Amino acid sequence: MTDALIYETWVCDHLHYATALDMLMEEIELVLRKGPRTVAMLLGPSGMGKTELLQDIEVRFSDRSTETGRPAVFYVAFPAGTTSDAVAARIIKKILGIPIVKGTAAELRERAIRLLASSGIQVLILDEANHAAEAHSTRATQTKANRLTADWIKEVVDDAKVSVVLAGLPHARRLLTDNEQLEGRALRAIELNPYAWHIDGDRVAFCGLVGEFVGYARHRGWTISVPDDHLTRATYLTCRGLVRPIRRLFERALILSEKDRTVTASVLARAFDKCFPERLVGNPFELETIPDQLLNDAHRQLLHAIHEPLQSNRRRKEQTYRD
Repeated sequence: MTDALIYETWVCDHLHYATALDMLMEEIELVLRKGPRTVAMLLGPSGMGKTELLQDIEVRFSDRSTETGRPAVFYVAFPAGTTSDAVAARIIKKILGIPIVKGTAAELRERAIRLLASSGIQVLILDEANHAAEAHSTRATQTKANRLTADWIKEVVDDAKVSVVLAGLPHARRLLTDNEQLEGRALRAIELNPYAWHIDGDRVAFCGLVGEFVGYARHRGWTISVPDDHLTRATYLTCRGLVRPIRRLFERALILSEKDRTVTASVLARAFDKCFPERLVGNPFELETIPDQLLNDAHRQLLHAIHEPLQSNRRRKEQTYRD
């Protein structure tokens, strides 16, 4: 394995990650202390570390087990393009440690609830919940599917006596908004948002985050020969406030510079060309200056792309009301 893959197992607890982690851990800890059952939601775009955060939580609570020896906090993800019966099958397979389960959709959902109840699991983490909110092509069919999924989640809470954490992309919120009863029982969503350049605290935190990536590389023998301010601005324009693209950028830059271990602007420009789609503004690391306005515009474009599914949903509802 190349020496340049220094970020492969490195976890950076950035500000938004740490804040969301603390909030979710507080709610789970309350449940484990015999507090009220709850429905919580973790939302955020791809690239902010939701799955890593949930896996982190699973590890942090790995010493909590039930009387049956099962983990008190149980993690499973929705398969792509499916609804509650598919995730019910995953729950069954993970609890029993078997590769295949058979039965009708209703039988799988009922069996999963019985197993959750008998195992004593207290918190069920359902990752990739957006997969359940995007399985059907028409809005009417999707709304019906979302209601059925939400009804099953209510059964998990009421019949299995299990709290549920739903996590996914922002439009996973539809699982709640399409079912008023579940929405009324859920806590306010914990949001893991991209860093906004125009917000002072976010900008400072982002600069610190880039500094951690740089420091980690320097500690392992690399020289970063790009002025700090230009490096931070070009990196922000690359990732538009997301975190995962920073890792991709720096990892590729270290691979490209592994021979002499010197990361220059040209190395970062090559890394950008290899890893990211072409942008209207060009390659950030080939720009002489990067003004604040350009960074703010990039962030707004990202937010628009992130929330477009929800905005389209609102427009459809408004059109329905007018008709």
